[in-house]
Amino acid sequence: MTNILFLDLDGPAFPEAVICHDPDNRKPYPGKMDFGDLSYWKMCERFKNMWVHLYNVFDFEVVVSSTWRVHYPKPEYFYDLFNANGLPLNLHTDWCTPKIKSDRYSDFGPYGNSYGSNCKRASEIFNWLQLHPEVKNYVIIDDPDSGYSLDVSGTVWNESHNSMAGNIVLADSDSGLGSYQIRQMTAIMKRWPLV
Repeated sequence: MTNILFLDLDGPAFPEAVICHDPDNRKPYPGKMDFGDLSYWKMCERFKNMWVHLYNVFDFEVVVSSTWRVHYPKPEYFYDLFNANGLPLNLHTDWCTPKIKSDRYSDFGPYGNSYGSNCKRASEIFNWLQLHPEVKNYVIIDDPDSGYSLDVSGTVWNESHNSMAGNIVLADSDSGLGSYQIRQMTAIMKRWPLV
C-alpha cells in the first residue's frame, strides 16, 4: 500500500517571508533545469528540516498538487528543485493532480485574486484519489491562500470531500509550517501502517 503526501509548494515550502526576504533567493538558480523567470528557489529552512525528518521516519510518495505542476509539467523539474535544496524526493508514478477546467470561474476564480484557479484544488486532489482507490493513507499539505477550497470551515468547502477533512494540514501563507502544523502532519502520518 502506498502512502501519499499531496504537496503545495507556495506557502508550505515557500512561505511569503522566505520568498521576499531570503537572500539566497536573489542568487541564480543552481540546478540544471530552466525555470524561466522564476524569482525564487530556496525553500524555507523549517520546511527542509521537517522534510528530512519525514523521509527518515515515514515511507511515502509525493503527488504535486501545486500550480507549479502546470508551469513546470515534467517531474524532472521537481527532482531538480528538491536536489538544489539538498532534499530527497520520491514522486508517485502519477506524480501530479489533474487540472480541472471550469466555466464557472475564470483562471482568477470567484474572488478575483491570483489564487482563484485553486478554488478547485480540493476537487483535483479528490479526483486523483478516485483514480487511485488503492491509496488509503495520505496527507495534504497546502495553505489557505492557494488551497482555500481545502479549508473545511471555509465557504467553498464541498461536503462531498468530507472523507479528506482529517488529512488536511494548512500552513501559514506568510510563515510556512509552524510547530502546530508539523505536529498535525506527524499525527496523521503516524496512523499509517508500518511498512
